[in-house]
Amino acid sequence: MRSTSNQPPLKFKDVALGLVDGTVAAVAERRQVYRVVTSDRRDFSAIRIGPRFARALELVP
Repeated sequence: MRSTSNQPPLKFKDVALGLVDGTVAAVAERRQVYRVVTSDRRDFSAIRIGPRFARALELVP
């Protein structure tokens, strides 16, 4: 999550999504688990899952 007000929101194309992060997102979508425990809020905040990629993951610190 970006904290400066002058920068636009993070877009998916700006995220260097790694293998583990991508796997977590894919398993969450397949299992319909939308709450994810992570310290990597920057990458996960840009991910959308579900039909039409409309749902964001709920990030738990």
